[in-house]
Amino acid sequence: MRSTIRRREQDARSSHFNASAISDTLLESQLFGHERGAFTGAQQSVKGKFELADSGTLFLDEISEMSPLAEVKILRVLEYGEFERLGSERMLTSNARIICSSNSSLRDRVRLGKFREEL
Repeated sequence: MRSTIRRREQDARSSHFNASAISDTLLESQLFGHERGAFTGAQQSVKGKFELADSGTLFLDEISEMSPLAEVKILRVLEYGEFERLGSERMLTSNARIICSSNSSLRDRVRLGKFREEL
């Protein structure tokens, strides 16, 4: 039984994303991926973190540092389990478990209006 559990853990997909280390302009491409030609230099389609972590785990580090725009986009995936790659009109789904960390109190940030309560 232990070997079965460990094998499932090893087979599970996981991905990490540091929200404080990326600008808003790159956020959508990193989290949701992009299609070829979506922007200058996009020479091939690329899977985003949510797509890579499908049926696995996505760790969002420093979630309190994300912009309000990023919070809205993440909330949509959490609520509906779907997203679009940048430059695509096709909806993709992700059934990833989301784990988040923060170096500050999210309750305090919500109270100050710096973090979405729904998230």
